[in-house]
Amino acid sequence: MTVPLDNCPCYDRVHQCCSSKIPNYNDRISHDELLDQIQKLEKSNEFSSDLFTQIEEWKKTTINKIEKAAERAHHELIELIHKQRIKITKQLETITKEIRYRREEENFLENDIVRLKQNLNEIQETLQQLFRKDTKKAIIVDNDQIDWNRLIYIREEQQNFGGYSANRYGSSAINDRLRAIAARYEINDTLTQHLNILQQFKIVVLCDDSDSMNTLVDGTTDTRWDELRSIVRIVIEIGTVFDSNGIDVHFLNRSSMPNVTDTQQVVESFSQRPAGVTPLTPVLRRIFQSTASKPSSDKGLLVIVVTDGAPTDPNGNVDVQSLENLMCNERQGNTTYVTFVCTDDESSTAYLSKWHLTMMNFNVVDNYTTERETVRHSRGYKYPFSFGDYVAKALLTAVGL
Repeated sequence: MTVPLDNCPCYDRVHQCCSSKIPNYNDRISHDELLDQIQKLEKSNEFSSDLFTQIEEWKKTTINKIEKAAERAHHELIELIHKQRIKITKQLETITKEIRYRREEENFLENDIVRLKQNLNEIQETLQQLFRKDTKKAIIVDNDQIDWNRLIYIREEQQNFGGYSANRYGSSAINDRLRAIAARYEINDTLTQHLNILQQFKIVVLCDDSDSMNTLVDGTTDTRWDELRSIVRIVIEIGTVFDSNGIDVHFLNRSSMPNVTDTQQVVESFSQRPAGVTPLTPVLRRIFQSTASKPSSDKGLLVIVVTDGAPTDPNGNVDVQSLENLMCNERQGNTTYVTFVCTDDESSTAYLSKWHLTMMNFNVVDNYTTERETVRHSRGYKYPFSFGDYVAKALLTAVGL
């Protein structure tokens, strides 16, 4: 920097400035320039105007999202109530038809009367729950449950003066994991959102490992056993999002595996080819007698049964009646939800076709190809329905979604 020497006391003598004076002039100039910049800064709003704009934009966006979320919840509640009405109506119609039929045939057994009475009581309890004001399950989040000061805040960045940022909370860890799983298995957004209901359930998978599971799936080079392994893998990944204790995996002809948290834990079981009969009834009975199925449990029990055949007795003979009695009379229908996922052998699983009309919290899902065709028939030939969608639907269908 060039320093003017006009004011130097030595200037008129030798036109040279004492070197000792130069730092003083440098300090004065630097100080003056800094003051000038500060004055300009005080007169200007440009420093912070952009951040204020961002805050206003964030406010508008957040309000808009909250309004949309409330509107979506409103529509979902209407849809849920409608589904409950349809479900209860069907249950009442089924019971009415059975009572009328048994009266006409004079074919009332004591067990039938007890079962029908229990079904009516359960329906009545469901109706009361719909109209009862339940303060324990409020959908409104109290203010003290949300840290409003953390939704958006300003902090100073130490590395760079003037660097401030507005920080916003992202999605929860659960939603992040769900989105990752949904992306990996191409599960659509609607099903992914509904999967959150699974945190209310203990998930159990019952795998049919009988001889017939070695059969090839129509149109593929995979066996039914291979398809079952894919189903279990996805169920484990989804289930462990909501339950760190994992899910229980049971088999018909080999040891069960409780609290599975990683797909690698079942690799060895699936490396052994399926062999044996189909003793669905005794294995399901053990599951239904577990602590998780009791009304006192803090969660419901969701049982996914993947099978390709009719239940058999210890001698290998088909015995559908024993399984039906178990489902109707021994299962806690109000706390134990069951979905049967069937293979492409419809003739062997035809016995399930009418059970969902007479049994509470029970449903049947066809094989993947059939379910995909059904969806595309109603939504269009090109409508996407991945294998991940199929498994998600199997998890949700028994719980009414």
